[in-house]
Amino acid sequence: MTPADMKEQLDISDEDLNKHLFSLEKQGLAGLYRDKEESPLPGPPIRDSPRRIPPEYYRYIPDWADPQDIF
Repeated sequence: MTPADMKEQLDISDEDLNKHLFSLEKQGLAGLYRDKEESPLPGPPIRDSPRRIPPEYYRYIPDWADPQDIF
């Protein structure tokens, strides 16, 4: 989603939008890609973010799962 798309949805000024995007980046909730004009484009969070969910969270196999079904 580009900043122009966000502005249409949020009815916000460029300055306020940039302020909020940079705030999300500082909190580790979003990664920003900057183009040649230094306009921030939001993206996925930074890989080393402290709020990132560890891979072990996704490797969990519930107790009710049949061991024969686990590959």
